Amino acid sequence: MAVAEHIVSAEARRLHDASIVIDGLTFYYDGPTERLVATDVTATNVTAAETASNFAKATEEVMVLRQDMERDDASVLIRTAADIEQAKRDGKVGIILGFQASLPVETELWRVQMYHDIGMRIVQLTYNDRCYTGDGCLVDEDAGLTRFGARFIEELAARYIALDLSHCGRRTSLEAIDASPAAPMFSHANPNAITENPRNLTDEQIRKIGERKGMIGLCAWAPLCWKNNTAHPPTVEDFVDHVDYVVDLIGVDHVGIATDSGVTDNQAWLIQHSADFNATFPAIAGEYISHHGGRAESGMPEVNTLVRITDALLRRGYSDVDTQKIIGGNFLRHFRNVWGA
Repeated sequence: MAVAEHIVSAEARRLHDASIVIDGLTFYYDGPTERLVATDVTATNVTAAETASNFAKATEEVMVLRQDMERDDASVLIRTAADIEQAKRDGKVGIILGFQASLPVETELWRVQMYHDIGMRIVQLTYNDRCYTGDGCLVDEDAGLTRFGARFIEELAARYIALDLSHCGRRTSLEAIDASPAAPMFSHANPNAITENPRNLTDEQIRKIGERKGMIGLCAWAPLCWKNNTAHPPTVEDFVDHVDYVVDLIGVDHVGIATDSGVTDNQAWLIQHSADFNATFPAIAGEYISHHGGRAESGMPEVNTLVRITDALLRRGYSDVDTQKIIGGNFLRHFRNVWGA
């Protein structure tokens, strides 16, 4: 469905324009793009390296991304929460550098400080598989957090880098929540009670995050919010059902939004990336795709259409204040608490 076909209210547009809007997870930034506009999104957590990259490759990818940013007058590197607020005032899009895996650190904890120095502010503990720190969500015999993983989490907190548990195995994530000195987050995940998927969260995981005053970025990626409905693909209303569920469990102050969408104009790359992911990890999106096709056909909100979520929240009855918390205010507070600024 074309973006132009989605009509939002003037009230939603006004509130969105006035708000700090943060997308909890996007990927593949490669410089100036029509998909990152300050009136759509204030800041976004951009995956800065491929999930399987080792130290050398990931460092190269981060520095290439930093070079791409130098060509982009519309974006700015985010190091502190205050930088996000300044980006809003300046009409720029803040780029928060993140890893979706801990593999770039390998087993050398000194690299955590190095990555902080070059701008990294979010690190995901595991991707879908087993690694040095613990098990991912597709490891059936989830063995939990490793001893090195516990040390790694302590180092992230000491270096003021936010811990992300989005692709972790359930046991691994619960042990990581307990082990973390700082409040952790799931940057992009949904309640499994609404959509069954190995990437989604049990009520126990959700409640644990609430107890630790952490964050969950509810994810608009269709395979995570389709309610396992083989007849119809999801709508933004289905997405808000997932928001409602988590708000009811742990309160509105711990809920954000994420799209898990690409931020490049290179559509050929995005199509190939999606195909590669689905071939490698069919347990996550395979069933959805067999019924409803890929991302291009989903019509779900992405980083350049986040106002649709604002509109849907208002229609659902959320107040202006709570809507602003969900679309960015809560993530801003979380980053200020974890980053120390």
